[in-house]
Amino acid sequence: MSEWISVKDRLPVAKEVVLTYESAFDSMSMAFRLPNTEEFINVGDYYTLDAVTHWMPLPEPPEVTP
Repeated sequence: MSEWISVKDRLPVAKEVVLTYESAFDSMSMAFRLPNTEEFINVGDYYTLDAVTHWMPLPEPPEVTP
């Protein structure tokens, strides 16, 4: 399993969907980072996340067998 990465250490690639953690709200969201910014946008509602402190890559989806 992936470990949480502090936004102080490294940011995800722009537009890559990742799992984010907002410590101020103790909540997690799937989000992506806008290019050339440190701003994260929630995938479901497209609102700006104000307090992202950590993020991690999403796991690979399961293999589906017919």
